[in-house]
Amino acid sequence: SKRYMGTGLTIELGRRSFRPEELSALVLGSLPADAEAFLGEAVTEAVITVPAYFNEMQRKATKVAGQLAGLKVDRLLTEPTAAALAYGVQAEDTEELVLVIDLGGGTFDVSLLHRFEGIMEVRAAAGDSWLGGEDFVDVIVETFLADKGLTKSALNLTDLGVLRRQAELAKRRLSDADSADIEMVRGGETWN
Repeated sequence: SKRYMGTGLTIELGRRSFRPEELSALVLGSLPADAEAFLGEAVTEAVITVPAYFNEMQRKATKVAGQLAGLKVDRLLTEPTAAALAYGVQAEDTEELVLVIDLGGGTFDVSLLHRFEGIMEVRAAAGDSWLGGEDFVDVIVETFLADKGLTKSALNLTDLGVLRRQAELAKRRLSDADSADIEMVRGGETWN
């Protein structure tokens, strides 16, 4: 639903329709319980990360999602900036430009950050909301099926789920290798 934040689109799940911020609120609403279990105290405020390319409407919808989840949203932070902070980029005293590449499940963001005097400033940000890890998985699945002369509609949901899982594992292996094999057993037949 993150790709549709701020659009007014509704998403059908079962017999109900949800706005993207309502679905995001469901996810955000589950996070405080995890944080409370870890911290041993109530969590009522949050800093929420958003893709670097999010416009003002998308950022506003994200704040609404946080509020629907019962959180006071203190601030929105771009995901690449959050990644840089999480990896301790701000800890250095040197002045430098830092390029952060954030390839998430559904988005691809690139930010140019300027670090100086303990300040992290976003100089430029760009991204593609339709290019992320899940999109790579989709291409691997489609390529595998095309190689077998099939389409997604030829598989039942269980087989498609198994194939997607195999494609996800292959995608991860491709981080460190030039090639990766996929093996799937369907109807007693093994496909490679």
